[in-house]
Amino acid sequence: MPDRSLWFESHLFADRAGRRAREAGERLGPSIHEQILAAGDRLAAASPAVAQQFYRHAAAVWQTSGPDTFDRWLAFGQDLLGDEPSHRDAALAYFSVTPKAVASAGINHLSAWCATGKRVATVSRKLSAAFFQGTAPLVDALSAEALAEWARHGTRLHGVAGWRGEFLAYAYFGAARDVLPVLCAEEFGAWADLGVALQPVLRETHYFTKLPPGFGAFKPPERAAFFAAAAIVARTNAAAAAAFYTQLPTAVHRLHAAVRLQLLRVFERAAAAVADSLADIVPVIGALVRDIPSERRLAALELAATVADAFPRGSVALLRSLPTAYEDARHPAVEQWVRRGIEVATENVDAGVAYFALESRTSVKVLHAASTAAVLSDVQGLLRKYTQMLSGRVATIRAADRFGLRPALEEFPLEDEVELPLRVDLFATHEDNVRLYRFLAAQLAGRREFGTYDADVPADTGSLSGFLRAPQHPELLEELFLVAEGFRVAAALARAYPGLAREQRELAGSVLSRQNPEQMPSQSALLDLLLAWLLSGREAAGLPAWLRPLATLVAPCVAPLANRDATVNDSLAIAQLLVGQLLDPTERHGRGTGETVYETIAGEMMYDPYSDDDSPAVSSDAPQAKSLPTDQPPGTLPDDMKFELNEESDDADGMTAPLSAEELQRLIEAGVDLRMKQGYSEDLEGLGLYITDLLGKVPAEQLEELRRLLSEATPSDRPAPRRWLERRGEGASFYYDEWDYHISDYRERWCRLLEMTVEGDAGEFFNRTLLDYARLIPEVRRQFQRIRPEMYRIVRGLESGEDFDLNAVVSARVDRRARRPPSSKLYVARTREERDVATLFLIDMSASTDEPLQKPPAAAFADDDVDAFSRRPSKPSSAPRRIIDVTKEALVIMAEALEEIGDAYAIYGFSGHGRNNVEFYLVKSFNESLSASVKGRIGALEPKRSTRMGTALRHATEKLASITSRSRHIILLSDGFPQDFDYGHDRRSNAY
Repeated sequence: MPDRSLWFESHLFADRAGRRAREAGERLGPSIHEQILAAGDRLAAASPAVAQQFYRHAAAVWQTSGPDTFDRWLAFGQDLLGDEPSHRDAALAYFSVTPKAVASAGINHLSAWCATGKRVATVSRKLSAAFFQGTAPLVDALSAEALAEWARHGTRLHGVAGWRGEFLAYAYFGAARDVLPVLCAEEFGAWADLGVALQPVLRETHYFTKLPPGFGAFKPPERAAFFAAAAIVARTNAAAAAAFYTQLPTAVHRLHAAVRLQLLRVFERAAAAVADSLADIVPVIGALVRDIPSERRLAALELAATVADAFPRGSVALLRSLPTAYEDARHPAVEQWVRRGIEVATENVDAGVAYFALESRTSVKVLHAASTAAVLSDVQGLLRKYTQMLSGRVATIRAADRFGLRPALEEFPLEDEVELPLRVDLFATHEDNVRLYRFLAAQLAGRREFGTYDADVPADTGSLSGFLRAPQHPELLEELFLVAEGFRVAAALARAYPGLAREQRELAGSVLSRQNPEQMPSQSALLDLLLAWLLSGREAAGLPAWLRPLATLVAPCVAPLANRDATVNDSLAIAQLLVGQLLDPTERHGRGTGETVYETIAGEMMYDPYSDDDSPAVSSDAPQAKSLPTDQPPGTLPDDMKFELNEESDDADGMTAPLSAEELQRLIEAGVDLRMKQGYSEDLEGLGLYITDLLGKVPAEQLEELRRLLSEATPSDRPAPRRWLERRGEGASFYYDEWDYHISDYRERWCRLLEMTVEGDAGEFFNRTLLDYARLIPEVRRQFQRIRPEMYRIVRGLESGEDFDLNAVVSARVDRRARRPPSSKLYVARTREERDVATLFLIDMSASTDEPLQKPPAAAFADDDVDAFSRRPSKPSSAPRRIIDVTKEALVIMAEALEEIGDAYAIYGFSGHGRNNVEFYLVKSFNESLSASVKGRIGALEPKRSTRMGTALRHATEKLASITSRSRHIILLSDGFPQDFDYGHDRRSNAY
């Protein structure tokens, strides 16, 4: 028989650990060393690897724990290895426990650990090995009860989910190193059960490998609520539960523990009802909660918990809208709003969901009822009359998302539409916010009254806004023009209406006072504050450091605009002058970002803008400023708007020193874009559009551009087709409510409408139609002329007139008999009535109008009853007549007839795709004549996409509201009924 000891030592001492183990054994003495070697020989007979692992720790265990503990420690390992069949992996993991851990745990604890492992082995030796390997590094840190509970749930997993149970259990035991230091024994079962529930969508190798990031920050009550909510969701929607489990801890780990616990309880209570919508809110829930004021977060989540109990389906919608609710109202008002929402939900579940999402009109009105904000819908009538009184012209008011002291220029001033923000919540009182509304309305009225849109701009730019936004001009030009023109209009208003001077000055001062001097605003807000300072009459020395250099540069330039003879052309020239001073020369004549500021705006750059010295160049096509007579020295303002300019300020900030280009860029641009643009993050959904649907409906070069975009797009560029479609219709955006029969209420600002222009066809269609229907047009004209008002109208209640009013005479006689003074208004007279009619034609341009015209069956009508349009003069044609062709022919005949009798009329078309992209095509406004360009637009109308009819009708109603005619009509020309997608519960459905 070979010498086992020599064999063992020759294999063991080959590595450094083995040599250290031999040295430690030799220090214990020859006899003890021999005992250790003999024990190693016995183990090596079954497994040399186990013997080698034993020998590494044997001497240290003897030294730290004593011979009795050593003997029992060795016996437990031999017992594991000696079982039939041999359990080598379990013994190897057993002897890997460090001597320090053996001493710390105690031999009794090791005995219980081994007994637990043996029970696992009765189910599966592989699982037992995984149990020992996973728990060996932690055996001294875990109680025997925790180890037993861990093993119990692992073996339980082995018996579930069929053949996959073994994989689940093995992955479960393999996660011990990461999971056991975090979870407590009471949580093992919930974690294991959730893994089983998520197994169809989350493989065990992903779930059981480790806990999700951020979970370690959870305290035991939070973990219990977290597992309970995830388990409830998993019963309904395993994919949503997987998203909840993997993403929620990361999303909320930065929240305070009490806030986290309250939020998790909300999810736990509402989980079953909102499972399908959880995946969308989980990644952003942490940001939503942080947007709630910190002192109100717990109270807000208590409200959410109340909703989760009473109406769980509304809890996710409420969590999304809570930040907005606290922006719009104080906590008591939000409490009242929530209570009212629960009442709404008890009557109509869908209405409750829309209510808590702040999508219904009722919800918005209830929330704003206790808010100090001024809402446009509440003051719109007042502002419309206010604008009319100041400008002498009726105006239609539409809502805008952006708030600023410098309202945007109207692209179509002849439409008499003005844009005001949807709500104003700058001040603490409702009255002050209404005052700010009045200031903005006065600015818009002043533009019409004092000739803002009479600027001398090149004809090819079309309008003042077109000139300012031309590619050769920097974007900063329009921003600075709004400052200069706002100052000029304010000065003109103050002269014409002296009461407004004080109003403007006080309001501007209040706006300045609310600005934090330590926080630099965005560029748009910076220029708003610049205008406020120009109107406030305050000294420059008291301004924040980030505004003072810009103010001292701009003030002398715009001061002459307060003169009585200043015009919009002077404002435009001064804006160009300021652009020349603020922008790098390479940016002055291009559509750049305007983020590079020219050298410095220190005192040496402040010169007379009307001198002949080296002034910055301006565009050759720009209107030139004329010399302005003024009674004040250059660089000063009139007395009623006077302020002090102090170039030599001794402030501690050192702002009198020249600034670097980087500092100036930060000052002027503030890191934001100059122009506000609408962003979109959704793809085309539902029925969608195929590119073949656009054939013949967009120009070939645009269609080719879309093909290229689709072919080159990457997965991260999926919204690109949507952006391309909407970029084609860049223009004014309007938002309208839409009725939803599910909630029996209007959804607030639910549809977005874009006004779009129509490219003409040079009038070929219009002229051809006139020739085709030359015999029909006179008859149509005669029919219109027959629809005229009575030539005379009876006017009653006159003190003198053509005849007695019998009813008034009887009443007077009764009064005399009753001894009451009778009325002297006993006469009537006839006055001539003038025709005063306005008609708006709204044309359906949906894809269905591309279908061929379906003639009615011949037997259904007598020959004399058939519409004249079905008897169109026959002529050779290869293309069948379409529905849109008949509509266009009707428009041609109507326009020609209405021109003859002098009625006002307008023509618009509509189409679109989805609630966020309703297209409204501008063909002819009420103020336009039937020019060649209008005739070309009528002929160019072509089928587009879907039929979002309600939004188009609401916009047409707004158009018609600005017309003062007594008789006003909207005529809708359509081939069917509303049909689009994004209606009701299923946003992919096209059923209205």
